[in-house]
Amino acid sequence: MQSEVYRRAAQTDLVASVANYYYELMALDQQLKITQQSVNNWIATVNNVKALKEADVVTGAAVVQSEASKYATEVTIPDI
Repeated sequence: MQSEVYRRAAQTDLVASVANYYYELMALDQQLKITQQSVNNWIATVNNVKALKEADVVTGAAVVQSEASKYATEVTIPDI
């Protein structure tokens, strides 16, 4: 009887671990999707800021700052 209890406990622990990893993977998939969309948004922002720079509305510093923000977002993708 004791071995049956241990078997059920191990089985429950295994099911709980699989469920936890599944939900963690789903969360990471969503995080990756959001981060990739953020990179696409930063690409558009960089292009807009460059256009504003060509029109002498903003300085080169604004272009560099927007590019830095884009790169900062991009570098998080491999970690996800």
